[in-house]
Amino acid sequence: MLGIKTKIIGKLQKTLAIQEWSVKKINYWQKILLLETVKWQLKNEAKQIGLQNPIASKTNSIVKIVRQKTAAYMPNNLGNWSIKQPYSLTTKVESKLINYFIQKFQANTKQIAGHFGSGSTEGNIYATWIGRKYLQKKLKTNDCSHIVLLKNNLSHYSLAKAADVVGVDVAETNISIPELKTDTNLLMKQLTILYQQGKRGFLIPLTLGYTTSGTDDDFMLISKLMKKFEQEMKGAFTFIWLDAAFSGISKIYTEKNFEPFKQKNIQLITSDFHKLLAVPYPASLILYRKELLQLIAKDIPYIDQMDTTLLGSRPGNSVLETFFGLMLIGEKNITANIKKSINLKNDFLSKFKTSNNFQVINNHNSLQACLISNNTKMAEKIAKENNLNYINYKLKIKNKYKTIHLFKLYFLPKF
Repeated sequence: MLGIKTKIIGKLQKTLAIQEWSVKKINYWQKILLLETVKWQLKNEAKQIGLQNPIASKTNSIVKIVRQKTAAYMPNNLGNWSIKQPYSLTTKVESKLINYFIQKFQANTKQIAGHFGSGSTEGNIYATWIGRKYLQKKLKTNDCSHIVLLKNNLSHYSLAKAADVVGVDVAETNISIPELKTDTNLLMKQLTILYQQGKRGFLIPLTLGYTTSGTDDDFMLISKLMKKFEQEMKGAFTFIWLDAAFSGISKIYTEKNFEPFKQKNIQLITSDFHKLLAVPYPASLILYRKELLQLIAKDIPYIDQMDTTLLGSRPGNSVLETFFGLMLIGEKNITANIKKSINLKNDFLSKFKTSNNFQVINNHNSLQACLISNNTKMAEKIAKENNLNYINYKLKIKNKYKTIHLFKLYFLPKF
């Protein structure tokens, strides 16, 4: 019996090969077998997802039920329903969720708006776009040559894409060791040099939960330094946002004083639900100051709605999945699961803390961590003993490039 099953699976796997695919119609039994094969393949791939893959292995159980119940429908949340009266179920739910998260970020719904998105790549492109428009208005010009985006080696790769799409220059900043975050001293020196070269508008994306290290930029300090920079450098303007794909949502449950919008010059924050709550892609949150929307608003005449988003049409299903995930799991259980994951992380890292051959980078409230080694033999030994893989990562430190062996680690909760 086992041999027959193996042959069937083998044959069906072959069917899944790209070169074997066709658009011809298949019969009922072929459909059933093909879907089972796809499910079997995805299940096996999910089993391979461990400490070094940033996505959840499975949709959380509540979201799975919601997706099954709503799969026959495809609601379209076109427009921005945090600034205009919602009319459908999913737009009403989105509006409620946006207000909920604005309050969780300890901000004011009269000043902050938001919408659901596909992920923080979209969030970074959106922020770069709206930031460019903001700086052009401040500089009273449509010329982009005076605007530059500053990122470092740890920043998400989407920032380079965003700058390319929006049409602004990119400058590479330094990171500090061993903190693995933006080097504030060198950042200020670089800003001064760029100003002397004729740059006047500065796009400043800061990260909360770098993908490879889990570390955070000191956004409170940098926002204050940017205010001082604008005061001292005549005609200079900055636009700051927080790429908090990994840590944005978790921080509102673990840090009592997490108030990013309290800093007046922090304009936007983006974070992902698929990373923390295991809501299927696409599912993310983008919050921003309401006055920014006039810079990009486009009228949608056929539904009496303004579009202030990047995508326009957005899936209402992911809004429902996030809503039920949050409400049925509950804040208490979300917080408990996050703390449990942090404890698991600390237990895992404890066996490495006594060695002098590498560094343990552990942001105490993060669901991420990393190990760093400068020794190839030691990195290979760690990898073999702990069934881990490392990446060779080039970092810009004190204006010089250095390659390290980095083990990225994730401890995402399972709901």
